[in-house]
Order: sequence, then C-alpha cells, then structure tokens
Amino acid sequence: RGKTGHLSVHMAPYPESTSQQVDRELVETMDLVRTIVTLGRAARARKNLKVRQPLARLLVALPEPQDAARIRPYLYIIRDELNIKQVEVVPSVDEYVTFSARLNFKIAGPRLGKNAKAAAAAVAALPSEQVRRFAQTGRLALDEVAPGLELCREEVEVVRTETDGYAVETEGSLGVALDTTLTPELIDEGFAREMVNKIQNMRKHVGLEVTDEIRILVAPSPRLKAAAAKHADFIRRETLARSLEFLDNGQIEGATEWNINGEPAAIAVIKV
Repeated sequence: RGKTGHLSVHMAPYPESTSQQVDRELVETMDLVRTIVTLGRAARARKNLKVRQPLARLLVALPEPQDAARIRPYLYIIRDELNIKQVEVVPSVDEYVTFSARLNFKIAGPRLGKNAKAAAAAVAALPSEQVRRFAQTGRLALDEVAPGLELCREEVEVVRTETDGYAVETEGSLGVALDTTLTPELIDEGFAREMVNKIQNMRKHVGLEVTDEIRILVAPSPRLKAAAAKHADFIRRETLARSLEFLDNGQIEGATEWNINGEPAAIAVIKV
C-alpha cells in the first residue's frame, strides 16, 4: 500500500484542482505561445509549406512589451512546432503586408445612393493602416463624404498584399510574419526530413519494432541523392539505420516507389 492507503495510485481518487494552485501567468504565457504556433501553422498552410520543410525564421509582433520576456523560455516550443530555425521578436509586422480597400457597390450602392461615387473614391484612397484597423473593427466612418456616414464590413472589400517571401497572419494585436524563402540548404533538409518520414512509414508497414536496426537502399534522382548524402547521418540516426546505400541503376528488389517533394526515389528497408 502507498502513503494514500490505496493498493495503487491508479485506485486513489483523482485530486481536485483549486484556483490557488493555478499559475495564471504561466497559463496566459502558454496561451500566447499556442496562438503564435496556430498563426504560424496558418501561414504555412496558406503558402502550401509542409511542416517537414524547415524555414529560416518567424517574426513575431507581441501585444505587450513584457511579452517578449515571458515567451523567451518557450521559444524552443515555437521553433519545434513550426520547424523554424529562428524566432525573432519585432515591433510590428506591418511592413510585410499592406492593405487596400474598395467599395462593394452591389451591397453599399443602394444604401448610399448619390454618395456612392464619392464613398468609393474615399475608400480607395484610404491608407493601409486605416484599412487594417477597419479589417479588425468592421466599422469605417466617412464623415468627409456625408456627416455620420459609416460603412460596415459587408460594404467594403479588403485586399491584403504581402511582401514577396513572407506570409503574414494576425489575431488582434498579435502578428506573425513567416519568412517563406527557401534556400538550397533548407530545401536539402526538407528532402532529408521527407525521406525519413517515408522510411518510418515503411518500417511501420513491414511490422518492424522501434528498436530494430535496418539497412536502407535508395535509388534516387540526382538532386535527391545530393541532399540525402549531405544529411545521411541525420537520416540514419532518425530511422535507426546501420547503413544508407545509394544505387544508381534504380533496380532494387522489393523497393517502394516514392515522390519526395517532386523528386522520384525507390526505397527498400531491410532488417539487420
């Protein structure tokens, strides 16, 4: 019997939480970290960038100045979850995206009547920052067109234009800008990680135990071979492989054909 008087801890009543035991600051910090990761994933998905493809950096603009110190101990979580080499805190991500707007004549026209043309010109002339605020609030005052005139979200179309090489996502006063530029080095690492994923799937398919060591035979394209050779140690370590052998003739008995990020490869996994 344990100190609780029960035969097993699994037979003891589940402890009840109390508000005094909750670390509110930690909860808020982890909520912030989770939101950053969610925005980063959304940026990746919108640009069709798999999480297995490493990227150079994520720029983060935080709601409060003290937030940078709060999330610093947890930057490794953001890097790991998003497969990012570096996370940088910046004052703003506004320089990586501009906003413009145009009047939705179909919806706003009938209500505005004779003011529609002037409202359309005023909306088109709005600076990026004002359009960004409208995108958040959904209300746009146009007193210069007519006193008290206000447009709602349905009456104005907002156009976001991102700087080339970046994907920007925001939630309230929190913003992230994902650097989507793929260098040859990042692409090579992406090939290696994709190969590891395929080999791990093959291990599972043939029923290997997680401790079983293997040989890997690969007949890859020249581009894929160069990347895999550069990251051979990583591939062997991740797949528990004693050897990684490249065959140029493409004839491997029992091999599985794969398309790895657009490059063909025949791969065989052999238990040793």
